Amino acid sequence: MKSLLKSRILLFALPILALVILVGVVGVAFLVGRQIGATAPPSPTPEPTATPAPVTVEGNLLVAGLVDQPLGLSEEDLRAMEVAQITAEHPKSGQAEYEGVRLNALLDQAGVQDAAAKLVITAADGYAAEVFLAEVRDCADCLVAFTNTPDKFKMVMPELPSSAWVKDVVQIEVQ
Repeated sequence: MKSLLKSRILLFALPILALVILVGVVGVAFLVGRQIGATAPPSPTPEPTATPAPVTVEGNLLVAGLVDQPLGLSEEDLRAMEVAQITAEHPKSGQAEYEGVRLNALLDQAGVQDAAAKLVITAADGYAAEVFLAEVRDCADCLVAFTNTPDKFKMVMPELPSSAWVKDVVQIEVQ
């Protein structure tokens, strides 16, 4: 009876022992492989692509994105351009006088690329409004307007929703 018990124990113990040995061998091989991989020479450096590094511009108002020449502008820079004075009706506030630079003149100066379809206008507080480029191009009186606070600007967007009339504009991204 003892020999029968021993043979059954061996029958169950041998596969378990074999499994433990196999796991140990695989684990050692994995660790050795990681050490070998760690000392392998680095892969060759890829060839540089034709994409240039992004251009950094500074100013109180940035015009960037799909443009040939990103712009960083101060109020002084804008006042040196052709300044327009218009009467426009804000969708919620009614009619008022505004003074600023025509948005299309800024976009022309930056050189909008053919792939562009919209503008994302961002305020200092992070608020952003999207406007179709075609709507802006059709708007002769859209302005980046001056405010009573130096180097602070607001969008004047006649015939466009009030959400496009962004206050405290810091960036116009062409996308």
